[in-house]
Amino acid sequence: MTGSAPVGPDERRCPFCRAAVPEGADVCPQCGRILREHFPVVASVTATPTETFTPPHQKIAHHARRRLVWPGIAVAMVLIVSAVIFGLVQPRRTVPGNSGLPVAQTSQVEQTGTISVSSEPSGTSILLDDRYTDARTPATITGVVPGPHDVRVRMTGYDDANTQVEVVAGSTSSFSATLVKSKTVAAVVPSVSKPAAKPAIPRPPAQPATPKASPRPANGAILKRLSAFRGGLGTLSIHIDSGPDAIVKVVKNGSSQASVTVYLRSNSTTKVSGIPDGVYRILFATGRGYEAVHKTFISDLSCSQFDDTFEYTTAAEPGGQRYRKWSITLSQVLNGNASSSDMPADSFSEY
Repeated sequence: MTGSAPVGPDERRCPFCRAAVPEGADVCPQCGRILREHFPVVASVTATPTETFTPPHQKIAHHARRRLVWPGIAVAMVLIVSAVIFGLVQPRRTVPGNSGLPVAQTSQVEQTGTISVSSEPSGTSILLDDRYTDARTPATITGVVPGPHDVRVRMTGYDDANTQVEVVAGSTSSFSATLVKSKTVAAVVPSVSKPAAKPAIPRPPAQPATPKASPRPANGAILKRLSAFRGGLGTLSIHIDSGPDAIVKVVKNGSSQASVTVYLRSNSTTKVSGIPDGVYRILFATGRGYEAVHKTFISDLSCSQFDDTFEYTTAAEPGGQRYRKWSITLSQVLNGNASSSDMPADSFSEY
């Protein structure tokens, strides 16, 4: 009977032939099989317990870092949302050549220019675009809108001088003029009358109906006066020689109605007082048979207006005030210094 030899408690046997295998052998001496994978090496491990001590401040710091993570994330989210809202609300403007970088928004301020006006003689009235200004030469007009403007200087007894000035924003344009005395000259204390050589005035067409004559007004009677035409220091003295009566209307420049209408009997003189400062035109009609409804004459009606305007000014001076007085004569006078032109009766009645 063949059998394997007895094996001690610490001996190993081949798992294939059950032969005894020496300690440390990797191959069975009996069958020659490799035994390494069937006998794994077992290492003994000894566990030694140890303690690790963490100081309290280290635990708190570690705990704090973990708690600060979420507030940090919340702050970052708020900043991101604020940036998005700011980008949506605030407009961004770029300029050419600035690589698309935003620039500050600036307000647009309209630029204006100035005009310096002088004249010889000085003290002339200044008109800008046919409108009187409060200035007199020499003066500088500010706040003028850029572009072409008509500048005119005017003084009684002289021809107007004007030119077109191109105003540029932020700069000053100049106009200087030497006035030439006009053929029709007004004296220092003006005495205005119609020239003697005036040609015959054509008669207007006869009235379609012959209205009844009204009672003749008294000399100097005020037929109409606007409430605003009061309080000035200016006066107007009016004279007419013998012949027809006259109706005189004083119209402020640019107005469509007379400021005052006064009646003048033939071979009489009257005075209108309290005239406020301003530039006025004087219209007059002569005739016979006053008709009160339309404030006109029934027969021999002739309507005219002075070619020049009449300017009234008031200036304070030491010890008083300087103001303008005018005196006119409606009858033709030899060597008179003011001219007049005919006007339609309908036009005269509209004022």
